[in-house]
Amino acid sequence: MIVNIHKSLIIILLISAFNLEAQEKDYEFSGYASGLHSYGYENFYEEYSYLNKLNFRLNTLYSPMKNLKLNLSIHSRLYQGTWIAKIPDFNAILNPSGDFFPLSTTFNPHDSLYLQIRADRFNFSYSYDKLDITVGRQRINWSRTFIWNVNDLFNNNTFADLDDPEKHSSDAFRLSYYPSATSMLETAI
Repeated sequence: MIVNIHKSLIIILLISAFNLEAQEKDYEFSGYASGLHSYGYENFYEEYSYLNKLNFRLNTLYSPMKNLKLNLSIHSRLYQGTWIAKIPDFNAILNPSGDFFPLSTTFNPHDSLYLQIRADRFNFSYSYDKLDITVGRQRINWSRTFIWNVNDLFNNNTFADLDDPEKHSSDAFRLSYYPSATSMLETAI
């Protein structure tokens, strides 16, 4: 029942994001596909184990007005291999977040195949002068480093996502104020 509601919600969101009218609107689309393949032995005398992971992302941005934006990003991960059956509670390792709105669905039709489809960005943002207000699922990153974000308070990463260039999101309300071109004050709940 809940899975059907989530599927319906994702379909409605996609239809509303791709609703093309005769009027001139601002749409932006982007995305990527990436893969990681892992092979190994548990014991040298046994058959090798493997895991193939494919990431797909579709980003949409819709601006019905100058100051209002709707952001929807769908992230799909396809896992295939023998490690899925060997790792206990594979789903809990991949989905450790406690999202307020669980906008995801998973399919596990076979013990060596796992597919997750998740709306991991879904937010509305409004900008006025030096103020930005963003409500919904968004990426909040208050730590910036070149290689490893060791103190990212909002979006902790799992070891299974080392190849994912875009990290997890949080369901939040964010208020940003830009007093000058080089400074920013921000709060998030």
